[in-house]
Amino acid sequence: MVGEEEASESSGSSEISGSGPAVAGEPDYGEVVDYLLTFARSTDTNRPLDQKAISLAAWLDPKSKEVFDADFLLKNENRVEEDESAPGAFDLVSKAKPILKSLEPYETHKSQDVRIFLADLLLALAPEDTELAYTMRQMEVVGARVRWGRFVRETADGEFSLAANQATIKGLLVQELDDGRVAGKASQMNATVVGASEGDDLEVVFNQGVGQMMLSALKEVEKFHAVRHEAIPKAVKVEIAFENQYSDKDGPSAAVACALLLESLISGKPITEELAVTGDMNADGLIKPVGGIDGKIRGATHRDCRLIGLPERNASAVLDLMMIEGPSDLIAIQIFSMANFEEALVLSRVAEERPQELNQAIEEFARIQEVLGKPDGESWLTNQFVIERLQKVTELAPHHLSARYLLMRAQGREPEKLTLEGSLTMITHSAEPLIRAIRQRRFDPEKSSLNEDAYADALFALKRARTRLDQRTWKCADAITEFAGLMREFVNNRPKSYNNVMKAVEEIQAAGANVDREYDTLLNQVDVREELIE
Repeated sequence: MVGEEEASESSGSSEISGSGPAVAGEPDYGEVVDYLLTFARSTDTNRPLDQKAISLAAWLDPKSKEVFDADFLLKNENRVEEDESAPGAFDLVSKAKPILKSLEPYETHKSQDVRIFLADLLLALAPEDTELAYTMRQMEVVGARVRWGRFVRETADGEFSLAANQATIKGLLVQELDDGRVAGKASQMNATVVGASEGDDLEVVFNQGVGQMMLSALKEVEKFHAVRHEAIPKAVKVEIAFENQYSDKDGPSAAVACALLLESLISGKPITEELAVTGDMNADGLIKPVGGIDGKIRGATHRDCRLIGLPERNASAVLDLMMIEGPSDLIAIQIFSMANFEEALVLSRVAEERPQELNQAIEEFARIQEVLGKPDGESWLTNQFVIERLQKVTELAPHHLSARYLLMRAQGREPEKLTLEGSLTMITHSAEPLIRAIRQRRFDPEKSSLNEDAYADALFALKRARTRLDQRTWKCADAITEFAGLMREFVNNRPKSYNNVMKAVEEIQAAGANVDREYDTLLNQVDVREELIE
């Protein structure tokens, strides 16, 4: 918009703003409004351009019933009634030039705004038109600027929609528990267009306070869409809300979900309700790994999701999960890997818009689920019919992790060793109550609620798991085993004298401290840190 000082400087400058003398007052904008409605109804324009044309018309004639009807359709049905007889792109540009010419003698702020907005609208149809480019330059010299976000906020009651006003998706989030495990949940996430942004860029915010990692991940998503959709109007404010607003949120794992929500708003294409996703993402669209995969898979299963999308670089965590807990989770839900945003986008489409091969794979696996999901159904995994069906699914959708790993188990090709991350997860699962006790630091075994069975079960689980663990984690497992043995001995053969009790307690506490040291030593190794974060 033109400021007061800029307006006074440009007043009376006929050499810049027009060929003739300046004319007082405002022109009649009726012809401009009629033209803008014709523009929006043309089959040669698109949804974002129609939005601009109708918003400009609503500012010029806010009482027009015809403009109101068109604006209402855009906001509520994401469309304008097209007219096959309306001019095409070339004729639209030709018809607009006399209108622009007629506005030249007027030098009011409003007339200058109309000229620059109209010229900007037409350049989208004729980007090489030098006459339109010159008009833009004329207006810029006198201080006018193309700022659709501010314009729309002033003229459309603060509302400036994209192709859709709202989108929803299930995002897979986790919360760390006291025992070191993570509890997963498929949380409904909503993205809503709430108005125009403060400037000319797409503005995306969360409706609650979140941690710095989540904010940084969202910035990457904004950068990605700014490049991907360079031509769309971006002066829009979008608010992302979580189902549970009262729990703390941090971490980068909601990035892919946020990116899909924004894509749905921009394109107008809905996201399938069957899907839950997790994953971090770069501004170039590459999807990065995240933590807590096993908890997130369980969370999606409890929410009755049909499909899961997770980072390709987390695929090994799914294999670890099957090796640790068996195939039940992979049977219960269809897990897919995603290497980049395009793969996530294809997976997020409703069935009617997904590739035929992907739909076939999903339906074929659903038939396998019917067999394997029955009581004692896992025994059918090695059945030749099931194996052939799993092979077909992997051919149709190579990134279908549930089918890939179930086929691996059915054919006896399951690895003998867990990955490093899987090994640490298995130790945690095997010795869960002991790890919780160790984390109390100054643990008093006399006040422990653990019974002898808990120590016995943990010892048995750790010894059974050891042969499958990554060798680098053996010292951690052995340290926990030593702690469990001392605890079990204390419970079964409690010392009689006070001195012997105190000696046993000191040994137990020293064993607990040794567990911490072994974990610290492992996690501070360069190769281990690189492997866990790659």
